[in-house]
Amino acid sequence: MKYKIKHAFTFIIILFATTFLVFRIFCKKDSSRQCAHISQRHDKRPKQYFATTKSSDAVTRCGPGTEYDILFRYSLKNTPLLVVDSHENWRLVVDFYGEKSWIHVSLISTRNQYAMCREDGLVYTKLNAKSKTLCRIQKYTIVHVVKTNPYMCRIEFTHSGKKYKGYIETQNLFGVYP
Repeated sequence: MKYKIKHAFTFIIILFATTFLVFRIFCKKDSSRQCAHISQRHDKRPKQYFATTKSSDAVTRCGPGTEYDILFRYSLKNTPLLVVDSHENWRLVVDFYGEKSWIHVSLISTRNQYAMCREDGLVYTKLNAKSKTLCRIQKYTIVHVVKTNPYMCRIEFTHSGKKYKGYIETQNLFGVYP
């Protein structure tokens, strides 16, 4: 009798261990498929891209999480930022001055394209640098980019309540690729 109980108990342990191992093998295969799918999706996203702040109070931190200290507080809506890396819902960004910090995805947008002037420059009436000058634009001015090409961008901006539309050299803007 003891012999039968001992073998039955051993059989149950072996059955349990086998079931556990089979379950674990199938779980590993499924999770690796999911991970491969997620990594493939991330590979389709560009390595670096421009984004802008959604609000006039966007906070960036020294690490990817709310437990990290605040580094910067962007007080201008549509401030352009270059996204260079990601970790879950956080993006590592570089600003106009070259400072790196982490920002939550809910605070940035890639829908509307805005840029910041790198230097004082000229805004032209037509898509040619030899055309008539519309006005001068100051460094750090944030402009809405309507259309881009490798040499010139069509922009819109407001200064002293007056709306301006014109063209500026692409190389003079931080927030668009030349």
